[in-house]
Amino acid sequence: MIEPKELSTSSVKRNFKSLLRNTVSDMNFSLSIALIIIFILLSFASPYFLTIRNLLTVGLHASIIGIMAIGLTIAMLMGLFDLSQYPVATIVSIVIGTLILNDVSPYIAIIIGLSAGLLCGSFNAFIINILRVNPIIATLATMLIFRGLCYIFTGTSTTMVSNPVLTFIGRGYVLKIIPFSLIVLVIMFLIAIYLLNITIFGKEVYAVGSESNSSYLAGIGVRKVRTVGLLISSLFASISGVLLLSQTGAVIPSSGVGNELDIVTAVLLGGLSLSGGKGKVSGTLLGLMIVVFVNNGLVLAGMPSYWHMFFRGVVLLFAVSIDSMRSRGRGYF
Repeated sequence: MIEPKELSTSSVKRNFKSLLRNTVSDMNFSLSIALIIIFILLSFASPYFLTIRNLLTVGLHASIIGIMAIGLTIAMLMGLFDLSQYPVATIVSIVIGTLILNDVSPYIAIIIGLSAGLLCGSFNAFIINILRVNPIIATLATMLIFRGLCYIFTGTSTTMVSNPVLTFIGRGYVLKIIPFSLIVLVIMFLIAIYLLNITIFGKEVYAVGSESNSSYLAGIGVRKVRTVGLLISSLFASISGVLLLSQTGAVIPSSGVGNELDIVTAVLLGGLSLSGGKGKVSGTLLGLMIVVFVNNGLVLAGMPSYWHMFFRGVVLLFAVSIDSMRSRGRGYF
């Protein structure tokens, strides 16, 4: 017979486990609270955090990795992965910058650059869908291949690129207040919401991510949906490449080296499951804000670069742990 005290203790444990599971499952609420706490702490930690200049700097950086994170969200929802986004963005910036330096119209150069990014996405899709290579291994390999091409094409040198169209895209303002780069981020965010919540493609994405075999038996073209998802991921990375060139004003073959996992961290923090089928773009946006504010706080605190790597690893480990707890449910607590 269970004593009243033991029953009470057992009840408290069950309630605690239930509360923890509910908190983990409601990621948007949890992330919102975490973001508010981080914002308050950084406001007190540095007098420069709340300055307009600093917040604009954070916003401009967020626009680059944010657009890539939105594209990665769509790919990961169907159980895929894409580690090659930053090298793809860098390739696009190199192609556009090289063409502009050779007197090609910036508009034509951007179209050709985006096409180059889609070509990279097609290569990823071929390896994953046709050769049946694990998505993580496949895109890890293409990440190295694409990065190597960046150094080969440029001879490892940095080249300045100046063009009024690029200047407006990367550093221009609408109504003298809103950075154009942030407007692009918002537009891509709204497009992703439309694709995932309103179109048939969005329903297929969640279906394939939840159970690919059942989706195939239901008549969904699993391979086609995955190919489109990988192309979207590369297209969003390519758009980030346009912003990357526009904001830096230079072709830099090493752009994004060491920052590739910031994108993955933002997506996982946002509540997406590594196994696919679960998650929202809104969660990714909140995860992105946490990542960029933490990185900004480390810079304002004057932390050495190796501490940046340490804290990025801690945040990534935390994000993966949350995903694991949410996936296993009762078995983990």
